[in-house]
Amino acid sequence: MSEIAPITVVGGDGGTPFIYWPGQTGSVLKKLEVWVGEHQVGCIKITMSDGSGKTFGQTHNEHSSFSFDNGEYFSSLTLWSNNAGDHLGGIRLKTTNGRTFEAFPTGGKPQPAPTKVDVGSGNCFGVQGRADAEIDAFGFMFIKVS
Repeated sequence: MSEIAPITVVGGDGGTPFIYWPGQTGSVLKKLEVWVGEHQVGCIKITMSDGSGKTFGQTHNEHSSFSFDNGEYFSSLTLWSNNAGDHLGGIRLKTTNGRTFEAFPTGGKPQPAPTKVDVGSGNCFGVQGRADAEIDAFGFMFIKVS
């Protein structure tokens, strides 16, 4: 089995903990959908390359999505907590194909310092965090570079 890169979860301590990893299928993140409210990320839906997926939080407000091309992976990832420090506040990713995706609250980019995430090999095989009606905290799970 491959080693896991250090997992960075950003946000607050509320909500119910979750880990989503489809298992030994070898699937990686294919599509990321994000719904934002005025002050935080409200919902994240992930779809894996094997077609499995999961939604965290409740869909509402503004929606944006990003689909990875075949062979395209993360080259960088930055996460923000919201201004209150109790929820996920923003996401920015760049890919090996030079594309960028970002999602921030409708009230503007959060003020806390961004957290740069170690994306390892760029292959995201799962997520973890805390959520109920909104995303309290969120992190991506990556395969480590050997």
